[in-house]
Amino acid sequence: MIGVILSAPVLAEHLRVMFESSRVSGPDSLFAKLSSAPMFDMIDQAQLGTVIHRFFSSETLGSGSNYRGWSNILEAPTFYCGIPCMLLLPLLFGYLNNEKRKLFAILLAIWILPVVFPWFRHAFWLFAGDYYRAYSLFIAFIFIYYSVLCLDLLLKGKKTNLYVLIATAVVCIAIRKLSFFDEKNVLNEQLETVIDAFVIAYSALIFWMSRQKEKNIPMALFLVLLCVELAWFSSLSVNRGSNITVSEKNEKTGYNDYSVDAIAWLKANDKSFFRIDKNYGSSPAVNSSLNDGMVQDYYGTSSYNSFNQKYYLQYLRAYNVVGHDKEEDSRWSFGLVNRQFLENLNSARYFLQKDYKRHGRENIRDSMNTFGNITVFKLKFALPLGYCYRNYIKYSDFEKLRIFQKDIVSLRAAVVNDIDINMVKGLNEFHLKDTIDITRFNFEVYRHERDSLAQDTLTITSFTPEKITGRTNLKREKLLYLSIPFDDGWQIFVDGKEQKPILIANGMIGLLPGIGEHLVELIYKSPYRTAGYFLSLFGVALIGGLIIIGRHKRPRNTSNQLPDAENA
Repeated sequence: MIGVILSAPVLAEHLRVMFESSRVSGPDSLFAKLSSAPMFDMIDQAQLGTVIHRFFSSETLGSGSNYRGWSNILEAPTFYCGIPCMLLLPLLFGYLNNEKRKLFAILLAIWILPVVFPWFRHAFWLFAGDYYRAYSLFIAFIFIYYSVLCLDLLLKGKKTNLYVLIATAVVCIAIRKLSFFDEKNVLNEQLETVIDAFVIAYSALIFWMSRQKEKNIPMALFLVLLCVELAWFSSLSVNRGSNITVSEKNEKTGYNDYSVDAIAWLKANDKSFFRIDKNYGSSPAVNSSLNDGMVQDYYGTSSYNSFNQKYYLQYLRAYNVVGHDKEEDSRWSFGLVNRQFLENLNSARYFLQKDYKRHGRENIRDSMNTFGNITVFKLKFALPLGYCYRNYIKYSDFEKLRIFQKDIVSLRAAVVNDIDINMVKGLNEFHLKDTIDITRFNFEVYRHERDSLAQDTLTITSFTPEKITGRTNLKREKLLYLSIPFDDGWQIFVDGKEQKPILIANGMIGLLPGIGEHLVELIYKSPYRTAGYFLSLFGVALIGGLIIIGRHKRPRNTSNQLPDAENA
């Protein structure tokens, strides 16, 4: 508990991110779906087969991208903790008295029950996901603990019931021969044969140890066999991926592709803030990464995270970029790459395209340069990080619009939540009747609306991820839109005075700096950082108190004589 208190400055922020995320508490949460499932529904056949086979090896169902079991290789059960555990655990119950046997059986059932009935495993994760992950560690620990107790009793002279040992070995071999998977060639047959040989060899050594008074020889052979197993099976896991040669490391592939050259060139020629979107992923993995910006050091609009930022997802839902009822969308956010108007409204100034071919988008972007098979485009209508609206539309009205109409309306009015209307009384209200007919919308209209937004902007004087400083000079009351997801950690100061931000489009930051020239500062601080520091100091004080109490209670030896061995 003290350790948790000491970690409070970091832990509090991580807990906030998790609990505020849509995956845990929002409409995309799996909680309702998983918690409403029947409590005693058993796992399906494919999952049962995966559970059984991955008790004997983590690689028997394939390695890396070639994994062919239930779910994926990272979220599937990983129970493997050594083949001897499969033989020793059942034998332990033959050595225990009735009271201990019941106790050990209950403890084992507590951890095995969620494997058989998924509802309990989902409850372990608070119904936030359908996977095993760290849960596998607890299963492996129980199997190892029981097996070590059994091995200890064997070495102390306990005899093994030959029939139970043979039955256990037969079950370990036979159960893996059952057909659990509809597809063919799912299992690594060679590895399956090796596992069978290990089961037979371990069974013989266990019986030998239980019958041999001088156990040195079977113990040594058991240890050698165990080392061979662990080294062999571990090497399969370690070498799941293909090795990279020196020449491949220097090639323009993967994250070292021509995107790196294009991004470096853009940064050298444009010192202002901008975002970049790509129509491809640089990762060599089977699934393209949405976090290229984090690896290649640029700001983008896509993101993969188990707990994506709450307000950015709310913004994407408001514009129907992601679904309202798809849990996957709360993790896999493809960003604005397919919504050109929204890209421009959110500071996406450049676009990288692989293997470019003309396809009619040249009226919204200009080709700037080419690096290998990557073409760099500049978006003609991109807006800066901060720009101003003189109109607003109520969110309740905005929700009634079709997808394309939402993009068009956002060129003319900021989307303000109904409860915040009183904060923008100085602006003009935009009504649904003022919406432009889609048939009359063209790029001249688009240019005019975009240019009107760009008349008054935030001129950035300094920028870091945690502090942004800029200036505005407004001749009339306007709302400053900042293409930064809303977050309770942002503190906004106008001429040194803190100002409460306005939630725009249900996800972005809005601000009313006022008429005239103003200095605007945005500073990010974790909402619980200060409280976390105090808790951490309290934890240090607790440790100090425990040390003092421990020393105070320690008995003092007033005699110069040493205590005798028995008393010691």
